[in-house]
Amino acid sequence: LAPEWELRDAESAAAANGALDLRAKPGLREFSLRMLPSSQWLDGFIEAEVDALSGGLWLVARKSVDHVVRFGFDRQESRIFLQTWTGGGRTLLANQRFDLPDGFFATNHVYRLDSRGRGVQAFLDGAPLARVPEALPAPWEGGAFGLVCRADEPGAARATLRRLASASVAPRIAVVPGLLGDLGDRRQVGEDV
Repeated sequence: LAPEWELRDAESAAAANGALDLRAKPGLREFSLRMLPSSQWLDGFIEAEVDALSGGLWLVARKSVDHVVRFGFDRQESRIFLQTWTGGGRTLLANQRFDLPDGFFATNHVYRLDSRGRGVQAFLDGAPLARVPEALPAPWEGGAFGLVCRADEPGAARATLRRLASASVAPRIAVVPGLLGDLGDRRQVGEDV
């Protein structure tokens, strides 16, 4: 595990093929990983390839002190969720649900959460779960990216990570031709821009 990752409440051990096996400490129901430099990022992503899993898995983007976006599932559900929370995680603003196929948990998968500007998008095995990003309400600021694994039984939360990545991404800029034409037209009729 790279030094940029902060591991909380877990024991770790090397697994086969360079993977990392993480398990909640005895008596605890969850553990977490946080990309430390991500607290300075406005836009970024987190991606995890998970092999074995016991409990639920959530990728998290904290977008301000009060706002959190999470992508993942609790193991007892046969759905995966993209959720937006406010009020320190007390009020659910948006909840997109996607059904998982039978046998989903029998194989490894790649989970990704992208946050750009005022939108977030979730990907499962490289495919976006929705056609367009989920719009976020303002104010959204920089935050931290992380991963949380949680189980109902103390000490049972476990995940084997084949790969874990998180990075800042450059903002996307789009030029809209009609907008430039509209500004020029206004100047011709004497309006201030």
